[in-house]
Amino acid sequence: MGETQPHVQVGQAVAQQYFQLFQQNREAVINLYHPQAYLSFEGETKQGHTGIQELLKEKLKFQTIAHQITAVDVQPLTGDNSGIVVFVLGRLKTDEDPPHGFSQTWIVRQVDGNYFIFNDVFRLAIHNSA
Repeated sequence: MGETQPHVQVGQAVAQQYFQLFQQNREAVINLYHPQAYLSFEGETKQGHTGIQELLKEKLKFQTIAHQITAVDVQPLTGDNSGIVVFVLGRLKTDEDPPHGFSQTWIVRQVDGNYFIFNDVFRLAIHNSA
């Protein structure tokens, strides 16, 4: 295929900015979320900047994190010129813990020329099966 489509460029840029900011200044990542955004983190869901910040602070007790991104898949939302779905697959390593696989899915929309995360679903790829 030829050139990368604009929605793919936006999705890849959002992913790059998100993980770079997350590693450098985790608290500042809230600025990528719309004020009414939802975050589902390991099955617990919060809405809005305050709720998302509380959830991240409660769940993310580690000091250091490194992400290794395997794939970023992007699709435009059907019938919506301002929205995209971004699916990220990768591995992360925190402090002295072993690396874990993870997946993260965002709905990203453009508001007043800026892109914001409106929905975020995150899961570690940990299986507790025998």
